[in-house]
Parts: sequence; C-alpha cells; structure tokens
Amino acid sequence: TALGSCHSFGNRAYTEEVILPDSCATITHYPFAYYTALKKVHLPESLTAIPYHCFNGCGLASIEIPPHVNSIASASFGDCNKMIYMDLRRVLTVPTLGNVNAFSRNTCQFIVPDALYEEWTSDTQTNWNTLKGRIVRASEFVEPTNE
Repeated sequence: TALGSCHSFGNRAYTEEVILPDSCATITHYPFAYYTALKKVHLPESLTAIPYHCFNGCGLASIEIPPHVNSIASASFGDCNKMIYMDLRRVLTVPTLGNVNAFSRNTCQFIVPDALYEEWTSDTQTNWNTLKGRIVRASEFVEPTNE
C-alpha cells in the first residue's frame, strides 16, 4: 500500500500526531511537509525509504526510523529546525542519505546501533561520514529531558 502526496492527515497547522498503518509500505513526496505542529509520527515497520521533502519544515523534535529504511532522500527533513535527534537504533543497515545540508540548520544528533557506529561514520558512499561529529552510539546517548 502506498501513501501518496496528500494532505489528508488534518490541518497542517494543528495536527500534532500521525500514525501510519503498518500496511503502508511506501510514502511519496511531501506528505508531511510544513506540518508545523507535528510532534510525533509513527512510521510503519515495512517502510523502506523516506522520500524527498517528506517532513520538510515540520515541527518534529525527534523521530524513530523503522528497521528496513535503506534511503533517506535529500531535504526529507529540510528546515526541521526543532529536530533534536533521529533514532536510527533499529535500522538494520546504513541507509543512503541525500544532501546533508538539510541538517545544517539544526543540531540534530543521529543515534545509531553501537555495532554499526564505525560503518556509519566512515562510509563515504552513504554521506553519513560528513555528519560524523553528530552521530552518537546508542550506548552513549542521553535522551533530553523536558525541563
């Protein structure tokens, strides 16, 4: 099942949470772009790619990436200025990453499995190596508190 580029999740200015069903294996471009109030999103386990501009300009402070994601497209998280961390602990392989400039406007950390840390920080084919200083081993991550 595919989720197209539609805005059927409520008002972009007021929708705070979106839960995608596990039957949704594909998302196309722009479905959550500029959902400025979006605080939480549940991505389906079967998802394999996060497309171009998927969460561009949204209000997420964090997101958990499902295990089978193998591609995070350019600008999929562009202008997500509130993004504090991306939880990649369950990802099974290092996904390719589009243009890393999408993360230049925030201080987002990328939480990765300890066993894959070296691969994440040294692999020049996936672009993650350019964010090396912001990639954190899962065992060293301290989740921010709401104080």
